[in-house]
Amino acid sequence: MKCIVTPSHIGPAMKIAASALRDAFQTPPSSPSPSLLVHMFSNGGSSSLTNLYEQYAATAGPDDDKRLPSHVSIFDSSPTLFHIPHAVAFGSVGLSSPFQRLIAAPFLYAYAIFWAACMFLGVIHNSLEDWYKSHNNHPANSTELRRVYIYSPADTIVAYRDVESHAKEAKAKGFSVVLEKYEGSAHVAHVRKDESRYWQIVKKTWEG
Repeated sequence: MKCIVTPSHIGPAMKIAASALRDAFQTPPSSPSPSLLVHMFSNGGSSSLTNLYEQYAATAGPDDDKRLPSHVSIFDSSPTLFHIPHAVAFGSVGLSSPFQRLIAAPFLYAYAIFWAACMFLGVIHNSLEDWYKSHNNHPANSTELRRVYIYSPADTIVAYRDVESHAKEAKAKGFSVVLEKYEGSAHVAHVRKDESRYWQIVKKTWEG
């Protein structure tokens, strides 16, 4: 939640990660083989990767490439845009009983509507939209060799149509895209639905 309410907290952490990444991977960014597998989960992973793009570029020296090392990306339950029902579902995480969810629902909807109104009026910055767009920024992310989206229509927190739209846009921009659609699996729980399939997807994405 903190990454959405105060996304500025992520940058300093990713600055350290960017420095460690540059020291660890000396493979030329244009390498035809990946030196890095980026496996992100939900909006937290999406925001972290966006900040990593930015910090890696910002901390580059005069002779350093500003792009991440040659890599492949796995989007598990991401990315998405802001939708009130999905925001309410996110706020309901941790409420174990139907009674708790029923009592909390009016407050969560009021908060989500208030948040949406603030973003519409420009009072609050729409970070979800920034993260969503950043992954399809081809000039900044041209060292990505391929990507896969693992998602499900049963996910109540991330809109599966947002994932499909993002993948369609990525493909149109020249990214190598695969969609892996699960049926009946919850948010970031696809591996529990079919573990063998999940790790085959990861392996295939890495090996090409």
